Amino acid sequence: PFRPGAKTATVEPRMYPQALTVAGSDSGGGAGIPADMKAMEFFRVFSSVAITATTAQNTVGVQDVHLLPEDHLKAQILLNFDDYKGNLRVVKTGMLPNRAQIEIIADCLSSHAKKIGKEVSLILDPVMIASTGSRLVDDAAVEALKSKLIPMATLLTPNLPEAAFLLGKKESEVESSLDESAKQFFTDYPTLKAVLLKGGHIENETALAQLLEGFYAGSSAPTASAGKSVV
Repeated sequence: PFRPGAKTATVEPRMYPQALTVAGSDSGGGAGIPADMKAMEFFRVFSSVAITATTAQNTVGVQDVHLLPEDHLKAQILLNFDDYKGNLRVVKTGMLPNRAQIEIIADCLSSHAKKIGKEVSLILDPVMIASTGSRLVDDAAVEALKSKLIPMATLLTPNLPEAAFLLGKKESEVESSLDESAKQFFTDYPTLKAVLLKGGHIENETALAQLLEGFYAGSSAPTASAGKSVV
C-alpha cells in the first residue's frame, strides 16, 4: 500500500522539456489531464500534473464531479516545483472550478518564478462553458480568472463561447469580427502576450478556416502593441 513519504520510481524527466498541467481529470480520457498528457507525450514533453477535480464521465456525458481539497492541490503543485525547480518553467491550466483554486495557482506560480529567478510561461485555457452552453464556474471564479491568472498568461486559448463571454460580446459578434475581437483582448488584458481562439464550436467549415487564418497563422492577423502577438 502507498505510504506518504515513500519513494517513487519514474523516468528521468530532466532528459526532456518539462511542463506542468493543472486541470480536471476526465475518466473518459478525452479531455483534461489525460488529453494534456497525451499531447505532451506526442511532442516529447515530460508532463507533471496537479489535479483540480475528478469526473465520472464517458463519451455520453458527465455523471459526477468531485473537487479536490485546496490544500491537496497546493501540495501537488509545490512538490512538482520543488522537485524540478528551474527545469519546470511551463504551466498549462484547464478546468479551475472555484476562486480558491485559482488564487492558489496564481500564488504558486508567482512564488516559483521568484524562487528560480526566471519567467514561468502560463498557457491558460479558460474552461468556463460546456459544449452545451452551460456555465462550469461561478461568478467569483470568473472574476478571479480575470484578475489573477489572465494577467499572468503567456497564451490564452478560449473557444468561441468563452471568448465571447470574456469580451462581453455575442458569439456571432466575435465570429464576424475576428480582428477587432483580438485587439479587444489586448485592450482589456494589456499584459496578455498572445491569444489562440479555438473554433471547434463553429459548425460552418468556411468560418472555421477563417478563424484559424485570422488567429493562428494568417497574414491578416491584427497588429498588437509592441512585444505582443496574435498566435
